[in-house]
Amino acid sequence: MPSNGITGPLPESMGKLLSLRELGLSQNNINGTFPKGMGNLCKLQIIDFFSNFISGGIDDLIDGLSKCRENKDGSVSESSEGLRTLILGNNKLNGTVPENIGQLSKLRALHLFSNSFMSVLTESHFANLVNLTHLDLSYNSLQLNAPVFLLGLKLRHNWMTLLIRCWNFRFEGPLPEFHPTSMLVIYLNDNLFSGSIPSYFADATFIQIFSLSDNHINGSIPSFFCNLTDLKLLDVSNNNMSGRLPRCWNPTSTLKIIDLSDNNFIGEIPDGLVSLTDLRSLHLRNNGFSGNLPLSLQMANNLVILDIGENKLSGNIPTWIGENLSSLIVLRLRSNYFEGIIPEQLSKLSSLQILDLADNNLSGCIPHSFGDFKAIVVTNHNESLPFSFHEAFYPDYRWASSPENFVHSESLLINAKGLQMEYSKILSLVTSIDLSNNKLSCELPEELTKLHGLHFLNLSYNHFNGKIPESISDMKQLESLDLSENNLFGTIPSAMSTLNFLSHLNLSHNILSGKIPSGGQLQTFNPSAYNWNLNLCGSPLQKCTTDQTHYSQSANEEEGESDWLEMLWLYVGLAMGFIIGFWMTIGTIMIKQAIRIAYFRSIDKAYDFLYVKIVVYSRRLKSTFSKSN
Repeated sequence: MPSNGITGPLPESMGKLLSLRELGLSQNNINGTFPKGMGNLCKLQIIDFFSNFISGGIDDLIDGLSKCRENKDGSVSESSEGLRTLILGNNKLNGTVPENIGQLSKLRALHLFSNSFMSVLTESHFANLVNLTHLDLSYNSLQLNAPVFLLGLKLRHNWMTLLIRCWNFRFEGPLPEFHPTSMLVIYLNDNLFSGSIPSYFADATFIQIFSLSDNHINGSIPSFFCNLTDLKLLDVSNNNMSGRLPRCWNPTSTLKIIDLSDNNFIGEIPDGLVSLTDLRSLHLRNNGFSGNLPLSLQMANNLVILDIGENKLSGNIPTWIGENLSSLIVLRLRSNYFEGIIPEQLSKLSSLQILDLADNNLSGCIPHSFGDFKAIVVTNHNESLPFSFHEAFYPDYRWASSPENFVHSESLLINAKGLQMEYSKILSLVTSIDLSNNKLSCELPEELTKLHGLHFLNLSYNHFNGKIPESISDMKQLESLDLSENNLFGTIPSAMSTLNFLSHLNLSHNILSGKIPSGGQLQTFNPSAYNWNLNLCGSPLQKCTTDQTHYSQSANEEEGESDWLEMLWLYVGLAMGFIIGFWMTIGTIMIKQAIRIAYFRSIDKAYDFLYVKIVVYSRRLKSTFSKSN
């Protein structure tokens, strides 16, 4: 009875249900410890208490169940079918893992993950688990001197799904020898394995999931991976691998997910690797791949995630990305050497939610067609997704009978709010456009503001000019807006104060002027969000000189320009008038002798008159001064 809201401890009387074959109480609120009598339920085949609050140890439970095959005289009875599934993951269990758990020879699935077990595991714990197909011991405090059970475990069952996602204990050293012919799933993430991928995996012809991410694996990708036609997931991300990728990939491969990110691979991306028609997710970021994007990539028309950022790829962004890869939700090409213009055909990607072209050498304008991204125009993004990212390929692995029931969580690095953040579980809800650090110019297209569902927009470090569109206030979902380091002028649109979700803003290093609009949260940002706009004022910067903006270019730009022209013509007119009047007077005097004589005589008379007046006046002052003394 999963998810029925059952609370409280398990009753002691449960140990009397001797005919019980299945006990499933997962995802409830059961607490307390296991009743001592539960070990007597010898007919139990399935025990599932996943995701409860059960505490204490499991010694009594395992001790009882391990003796179920013994008769009263001590001989072994083969009549008991025995326990086949034991799922105790995600509880509060503690203590040690009993060695006699290895006597449950019928056990196929053992899940003890996400508890507080503290134990040293030896080969005895797994000595007789010859039918084991699913093992998950992750997120405990377990220790191993060596992964001996992997070496000594003789599997008689057809397939083995190995899940060792360890948190507090981690394997280290080279990869141990498995029995690859019996393996469907290899999942050894988050350990300390080193060395290269062993050659014996060439015999793992039926393997479907191979995941070694977050280890210290080195060497190159062996060519035998090209022949693993049943392989669906290949993940060796975040290791120390290097070299060129093999070019022998089988076109009939069923690969859906390839993650080679955060390694040191070099060379061109092989055509065969990216032309797989079943390919849904391709992560090659943070390597040394070079050259152009292979033309064969356009054949991967089911591709949903393309992340090839942080490489040395060059050339133009192909137009066929928008024309052929119509299922793309994520296109991440940042930090490469792409050049030329942004093709307007990208707007045909009706499902695109994340576009990252930052840190390249792109030029030209933002295409006006960018307002046509259908998945970003809407505000409810779940409806536009063809699948949920974190359940993209494999649902809950707890009931795994085959690798199709295995969880793979997609994750992506997104630069937003001035930080680089990794998104995984909520990736399907994110919408982002990042064109920063390029050579883009022109005005910001009005059509861009039709993207009402956009969360993150970064256009910084370009050469954009013109004004911020007034309709930017229609982008109600914006959480982060960065327009810094451009040549934008005019005032900040007053309606921007209505962007209630905006938590990061950077308009610095532009030519903006006028008063910062009041209201909303534009005054709550750090002054650095507005710095280096010399004619910008108002909170949180310095106060404006008048209620209206002292340096307004939007409302009074035309009037100011006409005033300046009028003053210019006034001074030009005065200067011309002075010059013309001066030369007309001088010219007349120079040409006419009679006028010249009369002119100089009038000057002499004026001089004589002024001289007589000054002399007489000075003598009177002197006489008055002497009398007074």
